[in-house]
Amino acid sequence: MDALIRRERLISESKVRGVFTPFSPIHKSELLSGREAEISSILSSLNTPGQHALIYGNRGIGKSSLANVISKLAKDSLNYSVYIKKCSSEDSFTSLVSVILEPLGYDVRCTESVKEHSEGAGAKLGVGLFGGNIGSNRKKTDKIRHDMQFSSPSWAAKALKDSCSLLIIDEADMLDGDEEKLKLAEFIKHLSDYESSLKVLVVGISSTGRDLVCNHRSLERCLNEISLQPIGIKALRNIVESGANELELNFDSDVIDDIVDISGGYPHFVHLIALKCAEEAIVAENKHIVPTDLNKALGLAAKFSEGNLKRAYEAAIRKNTENSRKVLLAAALCHSKGFLVSELVEMTNQVIDSGLRKSTITNCLSRWVKSDQIHVIVKVERGHYRFSDPRFMSYVKMVSGFTYDTESIVADILKSEYSKRYVSDH
Repeated sequence: MDALIRRERLISESKVRGVFTPFSPIHKSELLSGREAEISSILSSLNTPGQHALIYGNRGIGKSSLANVISKLAKDSLNYSVYIKKCSSEDSFTSLVSVILEPLGYDVRCTESVKEHSEGAGAKLGVGLFGGNIGSNRKKTDKIRHDMQFSSPSWAAKALKDSCSLLIIDEADMLDGDEEKLKLAEFIKHLSDYESSLKVLVVGISSTGRDLVCNHRSLERCLNEISLQPIGIKALRNIVESGANELELNFDSDVIDDIVDISGGYPHFVHLIALKCAEEAIVAENKHIVPTDLNKALGLAAKFSEGNLKRAYEAAIRKNTENSRKVLLAAALCHSKGFLVSELVEMTNQVIDSGLRKSTITNCLSRWVKSDQIHVIVKVERGHYRFSDPRFMSYVKMVSGFTYDTESIVADILKSEYSKRYVSDH
């Protein structure tokens, strides 16, 4: 127990978990590497009348971190008031806009109010003897439903158009059903027509971006869609190097290369692996991190990965475990956009196990694709497969402890050949 307490004390005192942050989004622009083009594009949209922005991409690619940085820049540099709504499946359009309506004085909890007015009744009789009209007045009560107003995109847009603010709708993919997403899309369209001072930034998991706004065709001209892709090698290396400098640690160049390769361009995995490397070095009171330190850190990083990745991996290797591990690692070493059966066989035999038969390899692949319980690899088209979640490639490398050596050089050569089938910059 004393050793555990000492370990956590040293780690806490080092502040390493505030430098490498795999479990929470980044908030400071100086800590966000490789997203300068995206930041510039979004800030341009905020400064363009009628235009709004949308950030989309895979889980773990850094969407919320980018939104946080945009939030800070909009507040500090553009003098916007910033309102952030984290969505859940329980949210509606009304709850989205309430985060900005309430600070502006609207009581969204008040569902209805009563308005009284006088209404004349009876005939007006001009009788000279009495010198006036005979009639009567009565009170009439009208109930006004405010929830109908608050749920109206056109009403909300008109009410909020003059607010010099940025409304960030994060995790928009969590909205349940198309009705609320369609209302959000209509809200943005109305704001665009008004050339409003209020700007909207939508953020969420999606492969197209349009899914987050219910494929609303009228948004094509007024919504700047930002597709977040894996970041480049230089930016990934910078995450490790700048963090190491702050902690006064030295990562061996080969270690950084391995971290970058295993990450697959996902900053989350760079932060996770670098954190575990740094923690072990700090506890050992060692300033220099070498490949043997990385080997231990990969196992720890795998243990701290998301539960769904771990469960999917265990399900995939439950049958024919040893061979399944080998074939799964070979698949993870192929191109991120997918692989052919012939490429998987070649990668397995040349890098992992030269004695593994083609029939064994294809049997593993067939089992993964056909199973309703194993959601690891999907069939794109005849003979062409890919991982259902690109992050799984990084997880497989971590849990397998695959690092830089002769085999990885061969794997890189093969992957380079396979990449010629794809027209891609990534």
